[in-house]
Order: sequence, then structure tokens, then C-alpha cells
Amino acid sequence: MLKKYINNKKMNDIFISYNFEIQKQVKELNSNLQQLSYRIWYDKKNSNTEVLADKSLDEIANSKLFLCCLTQSYCESDECIKEINHANILHKPIIILIIQNLNPEILYEFNKEILTELTYLSCFDSINWSNDHFIKIRDQIRKILEVY
Repeated sequence: MLKKYINNKKMNDIFISYNFEIQKQVKELNSNLQQLSYRIWYDKKNSNTEVLADKSLDEIANSKLFLCCLTQSYCESDECIKEINHANILHKPIIILIIQNLNPEILYEFNKEILTELTYLSCFDSINWSNDHFIKIRDQIRKILEVY
């Protein structure tokens, strides 16, 4: 199988998009996914600068899959919305992990502009990522990445 490269850089498997209120959960999710040998990029520093925003957009383009960790704060963040819109424009497969129990109207408003096929997985009742939720996430990621 041919490896894809952008700017002479090996392509990431997964870009994780999230709001920093759940950084601890995202670190754990990242750790579990890396144990499956996935190449992952996510913003680890919360240094909300224009340079980092541009870096994030480049990394979305350089990733096969966009993994969105959806919370109320994510829906209210201009930067987070910019990231998922960029993934949509690039027709990246998007998996949305619903981390908080959100109002259905918020979900409708959130995804009405997204044209890419979405996969939703409810994870708001999970305490950690080593349970059935992680297995569902892992299986969905494998299914999508099989085409690469």
C-alpha cells in the first residue's frame, strides 16, 4: 500500500479536535489510540495563537480522519468550529464523539452545515476510554482507515 505524504511528511491517521476543558480525557484517548499504532495529532498546549491555528489547519489537511470530541464548549468555540469546517471542506471522514449530554437542538445546529458523512458515538456516560466506548471508537476508526 502506498503511503501518502503532504509536504514530504508522513500523513497522520487521526486529528483530534476538542475544547481544552476535556484535555485530560483527550490525553487518555490519545494514549489508547497510540497503543494501536495510530499516528495522531492534537493541540497539547492550549496556546491559542494564530500560528497554532494555522498549524492545526495544516495538520487537518495532513490527516486521514477527523475525530471531534463534542461538548457544549466545543460548539461555542470559534476555533473548534473553524477546525471542523476545515475538515468538512477537505471532505475528511469525521467521527463525532459526544462527550456531554447535549440538547438535540444544539446537535442539529452543529451539523446542519456539515456535508461530510458523519459518524456519531455517544460517550458522555463513559468514565474512561478502556470500556465499550473505546472499542466502538476503535472499530469505527479501523473501518474508515481501511480505505487508505
